[in-house]
Amino acid sequence: MTIIRDKTGKFLRNLKARNCIICNTIFQPRLDKQKYCLRKCYDVFLKSKLEKICQCCGKDFVGQSGRQKFCSPRCFGQYNMKDRKKENHSRWRGGMNTYKCLECGKSFESYNREMTPIYCSRKCYSLTQKGRMSPLKGTKHPQFSGENHPNWLKDRTKLKKFDDTNKDRRSSAYANWRREVWKRDNFKCRIDNKDCNGQLQAHHILGYTDYPELRYEINNGITLCLAHHPLKRAEEKRLSPFFQDLVSVSKTLF
Repeated sequence: MTIIRDKTGKFLRNLKARNCIICNTIFQPRLDKQKYCLRKCYDVFLKSKLEKICQCCGKDFVGQSGRQKFCSPRCFGQYNMKDRKKENHSRWRGGMNTYKCLECGKSFESYNREMTPIYCSRKCYSLTQKGRMSPLKGTKHPQFSGENHPNWLKDRTKLKKFDDTNKDRRSSAYANWRREVWKRDNFKCRIDNKDCNGQLQAHHILGYTDYPELRYEINNGITLCLAHHPLKRAEEKRLSPFFQDLVSVSKTLF
């Protein structure tokens, strides 16, 4: 029996010398459970312990753990699916069936699903959905809208604004102004005739850039459709008196 020290200089327990179970060399152990003299002998033991035969293909392989039974994930999958094919599988639903497309009338094959397939392609399905309005469109949640919203500002003049013209048109203040103009005009183009076409737009009667102090003035806005919205500056200035008369009429009617 000898007394040994570790790297820090502390005394270790007095252990008897023993023989390595691999090379039978006498060595002084540092731990009670130590059975090998070197890491090399330990690796030889692990290799002998991990040398196995694949239960699927029968090939010899060196595993990474003691519980490994297959040489590859492919063999693992083939072995597990061996007795679970088609009717024996828990999710078997009858395989491929023939269906008739309701749009084009062609016959096609597809797996039997919980919902029977009625269209042969995404194209046929999209043709049936053309012009169909979503059931959720226009759904309102009064408990989270308007004054009930946690971010609601009672003073609407404190809504966020930007100095940059392009960014300002995407601000909450501009969106509120546009919504109020639409509400005043009942969401209809003020020039209501047979030429009306396109989406509604809130137009500034006096120019947006020329009169920055009137940008968020409700009476300086008018609801127009895309067809009646002036596209040129000269046309805007020429129609400004006409639009002001329409707004004054709308204030008396609504």
